[in-house]
Amino acid sequence: MQEKKVSISESLQGLLQQMTPQQEGQVVEMFQFYMQQYGDLRVDNNAESVSDAIHKAIDNSIEETINDSADAVSCGKSCSFCCYQQVDITDDEATLIIEYSKEIGLEIPYDSLERQEKEKYIDLPFQDKKCVFLNEKDDCSIYEHRPSACRKLLSVSEPILCDIEKHPNGQIKKLVSIEAEVITSSSLNVRESGSMGK
Repeated sequence: MQEKKVSISESLQGLLQQMTPQQEGQVVEMFQFYMQQYGDLRVDNNAESVSDAIHKAIDNSIEETINDSADAVSCGKSCSFCCYQQVDITDDEATLIIEYSKEIGLEIPYDSLERQEKEKYIDLPFQDKKCVFLNEKDDCSIYEHRPSACRKLLSVSEPILCDIEKHPNGQIKKLVSIEAEVITSSSLNVRESGSMGK
């Protein structure tokens, strides 16, 4: 039986490169712990409850990181600059989003998702990269059930610097929670995962 290759987020890869071997070992142990937890959780629970548990763990981790940080998070309501990038989600998160969309009467624009999946995402015009779940006010219409990848995106830079149209070469400073990165990466490895369009 061929062993599945484990993938981790770019953010986590960057963090690991800056760690000592001992710190890296701790992250590997944490990663294995969460993979086991979420694998076990999925045995007796449905997609929605598993996604909810993962999202709560990420939110708790992010909250701790914010509380321990000297930097203030600059993200706010209708600040949607980060919603113009491709995100990976699990099949459980996709199920949760579909069910929640039905519950609130939100029609998912599958044609836009299909285009984002078929075209080379980086080459799409800026407006075509917009997350299909942003409403006309640039608020997330599925905020309560947004994917893990979205939950862990926090900027501590001036909000205007996040505007890649006005600042295409701008650098923003992100607040990163190692635990949230590990939780997200482990959940993407436990379940089938891929881009939201997929």
